[in-house]
Amino acid sequence: QAFPVERTGYADIRNRPNMGVGTFEVRIHDAAPLDIALAQAALALGINNRIILQQIPVEISPREEVCVFDPKKVILPNRETLAYYTQLAVEQGLEARPVRTYLTVLENFARGGLSEAEQQYLDPLAEMLDSRSNIASQILQHLGSKPEYSAEEAAKANQFVWNRHLQGIQSLREKLRTGMEKRP
Repeated sequence: QAFPVERTGYADIRNRPNMGVGTFEVRIHDAAPLDIALAQAALALGINNRIILQQIPVEISPREEVCVFDPKKVILPNRETLAYYTQLAVEQGLEARPVRTYLTVLENFARGGLSEAEQQYLDPLAEMLDSRSNIASQILQHLGSKPEYSAEEAAKANQFVWNRHLQGIQSLREKLRTGMEKRP
């Protein structure tokens, strides 16, 4: 039985029949479960803290597929490299080694800009990188990969994402409870 939109909230996964065959659009930031959204925020916070507080110089690489994130300098990937990583991510997800390598470097660098208590928020990102599985690949595993999906299957995908939202909220509750227990 399909879940009508009025009972499932804003559709995180939308059928896009005019974009290829059987294409679904998975919205990111407003669709990411809380633990993933917090990992994204912790990644940005850690990178920015480290660069600003440690006064690390930043430049953009003049060459493709070159980037450096270390305590002495940060060389950001250029536009072409980011486009390449994006295309790989679209086509292969976290199975793409260059994407995993880049995100792992970012995650490790970000940890250096976060307190020990804040670092735990990066754990979902680390787990995704280790397992090579993100929300999109988990949905495909849940539904099975095929050229077209029905409205019922789209509803099942939305329900799957909703359950991940609930898991993300529970994960935050546990982190907050654990953090409170550690306080003197």
